[in-house]
Amino acid sequence: MKKRRFPISARMALSFGMILVIICIICVVFLMQLTRLTRSIEDIYIHPFTISNTVRGINSAILEIHGAMKDIVLSRTESEIRAFAAQVDTLEKAVLDDFTIVYDRYLGDMTDVDDAYNAFIGWRVIRDEVIELALAGNRAEASAIIRGKGARYVRLMDQRIRGLISFAENKAISFFGQARNAEQSAVKMLWALFGLAVLASAVISVLAIRSISSPVLQIVGWIREIAEGKLNSTIDLDRNDEIGELSESCRIMQNNLTHKSDIAKQIAVGDFSGRVEVRSRDDEVAISINRIADNYSRISEENTLQNWLKTGANELNEQMRGELDPPGFSRNVLSCLAAHLDAQIGALYVADLKKSELRLTGSYALPVKAGINNVIPFGHGLAGQCALEQEIISVHRVPQDYFRIGSGTGECRPVHVITVPVMFEARLVGVVELGSVHEFGERELQFLKMIAASIGIGLNSVIIRERTEELLHETQMQAEELAQQQEELRVSNEELEEKTEQLQYQKEAINLKNLELDKAMKELAATADELRSASAYKSEFMANMSHELRTPLNSIIILANLLSQNREGNFTEKEEEFARTIHSSGSDLLHLINEILDLSKIEAGKLDILYETFTLEQLMSSLKKSFQQIALEKGIDFAIEIDPTLPGEMHSDLKRVEQVLKNLLSNAFKFTHHGSVTLHAGQPGPKTRFANESFTPSGAIALAVSDTGIGIARDKQGAVFEAFHQADGMTNREYGGTGLGLSISLELAKALGGELQMTSEEGRGSTFTLYLPLCPEESGEVPVQQKKTARLKTLKTIGDDRNNIESGDKSVLIIADDPLFTDIVLNFTRQRNFKGIIAPDGETGLHFADYYSPSAIILDIGLPGING
Repeated sequence: MKKRRFPISARMALSFGMILVIICIICVVFLMQLTRLTRSIEDIYIHPFTISNTVRGINSAILEIHGAMKDIVLSRTESEIRAFAAQVDTLEKAVLDDFTIVYDRYLGDMTDVDDAYNAFIGWRVIRDEVIELALAGNRAEASAIIRGKGARYVRLMDQRIRGLISFAENKAISFFGQARNAEQSAVKMLWALFGLAVLASAVISVLAIRSISSPVLQIVGWIREIAEGKLNSTIDLDRNDEIGELSESCRIMQNNLTHKSDIAKQIAVGDFSGRVEVRSRDDEVAISINRIADNYSRISEENTLQNWLKTGANELNEQMRGELDPPGFSRNVLSCLAAHLDAQIGALYVADLKKSELRLTGSYALPVKAGINNVIPFGHGLAGQCALEQEIISVHRVPQDYFRIGSGTGECRPVHVITVPVMFEARLVGVVELGSVHEFGERELQFLKMIAASIGIGLNSVIIRERTEELLHETQMQAEELAQQQEELRVSNEELEEKTEQLQYQKEAINLKNLELDKAMKELAATADELRSASAYKSEFMANMSHELRTPLNSIIILANLLSQNREGNFTEKEEEFARTIHSSGSDLLHLINEILDLSKIEAGKLDILYETFTLEQLMSSLKKSFQQIALEKGIDFAIEIDPTLPGEMHSDLKRVEQVLKNLLSNAFKFTHHGSVTLHAGQPGPKTRFANESFTPSGAIALAVSDTGIGIARDKQGAVFEAFHQADGMTNREYGGTGLGLSISLELAKALGGELQMTSEEGRGSTFTLYLPLCPEESGEVPVQQKKTARLKTLKTIGDDRNNIESGDKSVLIIADDPLFTDIVLNFTRQRNFKGIIAPDGETGLHFADYYSPSAIILDIGLPGING
């Protein structure tokens, strides 16, 4: 007969239901007692507690009103009296509100409340009387009322209020005793009910636990055996409830574990084909075992792939070892790749980045008749396109005319062709091309990507080794030449040693002559004055000679320029080059003569300073036009800066200031290869020191030329302002020049009343600063422009075009006193469609410039009368 099913849930529900009934009884009794206790506490709060606090508040307010009344009597002004009166009204309103609460909640005799209230109302009349007397100025009478009737009313109200407080406190004590009795009764009843409930709950719990724990312990022991690995363990338990169902579930779990154990044994021996049946989405163990089998299967495949990749890479590295030339390296690499990838044809190209082409250095099984190009430009064919894009190119469908794979028994077309770029440090060094009769799979592509870098390293090493051998061969040849030169130097050293011995003997002779030189130095000191005079004569002679040399040199320059143009076309290219060389050399010589002329004039004291007023904008604009193109050609930043606090004009010789700044800017651009050159016009710093003590920073302007060039060594800085000197011999040879520019600039700065100073650091650039006075005190000023006159002097002409000039013609005024030079220049201007006008001296030139308004003027410096 089948047992009646009595589930554990029903047993547990019955047990906990009985316990719940007992707890409900205890709660009902507890709530009844708590309600009784709460009412007692509420009575205490609503009646005695509220009345006591309110009456105390009334008493406190009465005292404050009494104090305010005293303050009213003591107040000196009406505003103070009214302020305290307002405070009294506020307190009085609060007392009346409190009396309303007392009337509502007082439990004693209401006549006591009426007596206190009437006493307060009666006090109001006295307060009003005191306020009126205080406002009227009768402070003594008001003070007497407060000390008399007012004080009696305050004492009366205090007695009545104390009676109310005493009654409220007694009532509170009575209510508290009732609440204490209710509390004791409730505690006794609750303890009795609690003991009964604990006893009943213990009996019910023991019976319920015993009916469940015994079979559960049996199942736990069985499950523990299964957990320990005894999957064949059994249990004898026949229950028709949840425990029976638990037992059956454990049997199913035992069967599943047995099946999964069998699958795990198969995986352990390397058989990954078995799978556990997944009974539900939550069967994580079965899913995990299946995943383990899948993962082990995938790992096995990946290990096989990695072994294949590493084996191929190791074989390739082995083939690339040793000192190989490019063809040998290419053959080894292609043979290894063909064997490992099962490729039947291949080629390796080395990249020439300068020519943008690939050069074939090795091949594998390429037929001779295939017509393989040994040189492939970038972008041509698969290999060229691969080199251009630097990406792997894979072609599955090879064209019919593509080269074929041949053997002794026949030939066939490759099915798959792949080209791989070979890189070294993000630089293309070669391309590998492979062909096969079967498709290259993903693992072949992965292998090619993996070993491309290794091939790049090896190929780059081979190329470097080849270049190193070439350089070594050149070095050996140079070493042989050096050995020969060393032998020659040895012979020279022997000769120098002999000369050194001779010099030692000569040194002793020189010491004797030094004594004679001391006497000679005294004689030289005596003749120093004569040499100074001779130097002045020399400078004057050099100035005159420079002028005499300039005139024929100008003719040579102009004629050489005309010859170089070869307008008649009867010169050869070599003759034109000779003419250009004559013109260039003559221009350099003319520049040197001009510098010598300036230096000679300065030394002879014949330098004319012509002062005029000009704007800084005019000066800077001229310099910018002269050097902007030079800065663009050399790629150097050229900046001109003007301090806005400077005056807009200055008074000096514009031509000489420009000459100094041009010399400084020319040197800055000459010795600066990169960076910047800056011309800054500003005020001298307050700490600037001047050689001329009368020269102050407040009345001067600083024109600074700064560059980021080679700079000047500290031990060479003292020589840069000397004539025919530069920083050192190496600078002379590398940059050229006469060394007169800075010497002339220094003397011109002194002639203009200023100074030229320099700061420099070798390798970081130099700064030359020209300090000039804004308003020279003694300028010897000479007007730059002469007054215009309408009178023209009658002069003998040399057949110029002054009488043939018409409106719209372009004309050139030639101011020179040398007939040969003027004739050459006149012909030169006519060849370029200009009309020529000749003036033999400076005064006539000024008149002609005013009268004819020529398009241009050619001016000689040395002129009779007015200097050019």
